[in-house]
Amino acid sequence: EQYIPPFKPLQIKNNEIHALQTGYRRSGVFWDAVYAQGKNILAAPIELKINGSSFKALATRQVKAPFGQVIFESDFQYGDMLLTAVHDYDYDGMCKVTLKFDPRKPVKIDSMYFDIDLKKEYVKLYSAMGARLRNNFHGWVPEKEGEVWNSLTGRVLHPLLKGFRPYIWFGEQYKGFC
Repeated sequence: EQYIPPFKPLQIKNNEIHALQTGYRRSGVFWDAVYAQGKNILAAPIELKINGSSFKALATRQVKAPFGQVIFESDFQYGDMLLTAVHDYDYDGMCKVTLKFDPRKPVKIDSMYFDIDLKKEYVKLYSAMGARLRNNFHGWVPEKEGEVWNSLTGRVLHPLLKGFRPYIWFGEQYKGFC
């Protein structure tokens, strides 16, 4: 097993994981910094909100991972619901996050969303999965304050999905977040 140049092993220091041109600083369910070419593109920590509240952190552990990967599992709680977030970092700089929800009793959920606040200078373009393959919504992000886009913008994939989009990217020519 070897790294394909120019890639190199992931570097881990404290709560940070760095690859060749990307990096992450773990905080809460997600991150409080996402680095692209050495610059943090987040304006605030990424949060998962349920009924307007955040999850409480319980524990984090690094688990055995295949070559070229680093995997952290973190446990969180919201009332009677437990959440395990599995962060699977790959040496190419990508991170796949899997969320495992475990309600101990019935939990009423009126809303659940990700709050992702990117720095304005890195949010010029967007691409969001559309109603059909190769029919994605994309273009320039409007120059305005506050909410500039939400998952209900444009045609939805299917009426039953109520705005769910499996793929959304915001960024600029060299840096972005998906």
